[in-house]
Amino acid sequence: MPPHNLNVFINCPFDKEYIPFFDAILFTVYKCGFRPRCAYEFDDGGQVRIEKINRIIEECCCGIHDISRTEPDKKTKLPRFNMPFELGLFLGAKRFGSKLQKSKVSLILDRDPHRYQQFISDISGQDVKSHDNDIKKLIKCIRDVLHALKINDAIPGPKVILDNYMEFKATQPDLMKQRGLDLDDISYADKVLLVERWINFMLLDKLGAHYILIKGGTFTYSLTDKSEVVTDLYMAKYAVTNSRYRQFINYLSGKGSFIEVLSTEIFRQKLLALCKQNSRDGILRLSSGGVGFDRALTFRL
Repeated sequence: MPPHNLNVFINCPFDKEYIPFFDAILFTVYKCGFRPRCAYEFDDGGQVRIEKINRIIEECCCGIHDISRTEPDKKTKLPRFNMPFELGLFLGAKRFGSKLQKSKVSLILDRDPHRYQQFISDISGQDVKSHDNDIKKLIKCIRDVLHALKINDAIPGPKVILDNYMEFKATQPDLMKQRGLDLDDISYADKVLLVERWINFMLLDKLGAHYILIKGGTFTYSLTDKSEVVTDLYMAKYAVTNSRYRQFINYLSGKGSFIEVLSTEIFRQKLLALCKQNSRDGILRLSSGGVGFDRALTFRL
């Protein structure tokens, strides 16, 4: 089990209309280097739900509580008390728990400023944030509170997280198709797996270029028919990014210089260092593809 200070309790609606917000919360928590926790992670029908929730709350350093959907249900005409109730459990653990529990941090969210005062005024002393039913604002609220914990100093800015999330959503249908999943019948565990795999297999450099992780393994090299073992490697998703192409255009028009990015001398030094590390018998071979690709660029040193 991950350490206590990486677990984040998610207390929010689970209805169909809230799915885009729930997905954004999951993605943001993972992108910030934390682990989301909620009652949906268990499939044990024999375990009492309140016991599951209490245990999860105990194991979390932070809680995200969205109380924006407390209106009466359309069918039953009864209000939904689950979110305020679980918020109360979390605040109770913080107030009466051990020293570790007292260090908990809570992010309370509502859709409009001060709306909560009309139905749960007892939390008026809390710093309740409003997201206005806007995913962009929701991501920023979550990112900022997790960054303030000072547990992970590599958390990207809210715009980067939002851009990554939108790209993830664009590729999600293909990822689901590869795994034989249906968007209308996807489990919590499947959602978590998709987010984890996308984040772990994508890498961005400082100029915004995407690199995809290609897992290493064993393959038969066609030229020698021998078994070769290769390590993990990252391959650029696109040969040239828009950012780098724009730098090239600016350079040609006299508005910029490549030296600002990487000087010729530094490039030469890096290339020579790479040659020394990867050359065999004075020859540097740069593969043009991933695992199993035979074509290569060969340089005589």
